[in-house]
Amino acid sequence: MDRRKFLRNASAIGTLGAATLAAGVSPAFAGRRMEAAPGTAGGAGGMNMQIGGELGLPMRHITPSQFSDFFAGSSAAPEGIDSTSWMKGIGGGVLVSHLSVPGSHESCARHGGAPLASEWVVCQTLSIREQLDCGARFLDIRCRAMGEVFTIHHDLVYQKINFGDVLDQCRDFLRIHPSEAIFMRVKQEYSSVSDGAFREIFYKNYLDGQKYRSMFYLGSSIPKLDDVRGKVILLGNVSGLGGIPYGGSECVIQDKYEGLTSEEKLSSVMHHADASVNREQGDDRIYINYLSGYKAPGLSPYSMAVGVQAKVQKFLQNNYAKFHPKPLGIMPMDFFCSDMSWQGDDYPRWNYPLICSIALWNYA
Repeated sequence: MDRRKFLRNASAIGTLGAATLAAGVSPAFAGRRMEAAPGTAGGAGGMNMQIGGELGLPMRHITPSQFSDFFAGSSAAPEGIDSTSWMKGIGGGVLVSHLSVPGSHESCARHGGAPLASEWVVCQTLSIREQLDCGARFLDIRCRAMGEVFTIHHDLVYQKINFGDVLDQCRDFLRIHPSEAIFMRVKQEYSSVSDGAFREIFYKNYLDGQKYRSMFYLGSSIPKLDDVRGKVILLGNVSGLGGIPYGGSECVIQDKYEGLTSEEKLSSVMHHADASVNREQGDDRIYINYLSGYKAPGLSPYSMAVGVQAKVQKFLQNNYAKFHPKPLGIMPMDFFCSDMSWQGDDYPRWNYPLICSIALWNYA
């Protein structure tokens, strides 16, 4: 691909308003209401409405058939692909670093809490299982070490879920959808135990004590997809944790998240995407390209998501039919598969077409 052409097209998209995403997308893509997934933390039906209420976001849910409808517009995509199994049609010999992967940033950050306002803490509205069902294959998990367990935090705010709950939801999903693989970044958050103490909890309590070891790929080399189908690929963000070291030589990361305008963040995203699709032959590193960010006091994570994601989606949708690019890499986002229904019933889920476009890039 011509690098200048890629960035020229990206620059043009940067001038579009976020509302342009709605154009040309059928209102039928707006999903149905869903209750909390079985087995999720909190459990009770209606939990999603409560969480969404913290930011005034009505909760809707993409259905697998809607994902299939989006893919049906591309002659490159195989039949029968939906949001629960979009990896199924990808050749097993492909290195996982050569995939284009939608994912979530701060994957469990669904709750605000004093003294922090919800709009600066909440980054997601769906449970882990719901995100996976909607196509997420990268999870960003922040663990606070408390005794022998990991509680999940966003900064000082406990997210009403523990690490074992996250792993249970991943395991349940992978049992039903063995064609899929999940990247998982594991990072220490709001605790300061030593790396060794963190590792001991991870291995002694979870991988061995609760028998999650077989679910994980713990190798440090980049595997082929067939070698990790049905598994969680650990991206260890704690020294010596194992897996592929997050931030190590096998990862190329764009995570400029603080103090940027939406246009500055968009520029960072598109330049990193450009670097990924124009990587040299033999560059098998994992490119991770966060779409998330904020700029206090006026640009919250939700405002940043609205300002950036629609423009990225518009670019991808306009260009995957024109180019046969190398992979986009992993693209984690806030408010994974959230919607614009607060603007009216005719609006679709505003980033589910982005999720579909990233996954479809694998079949371009």
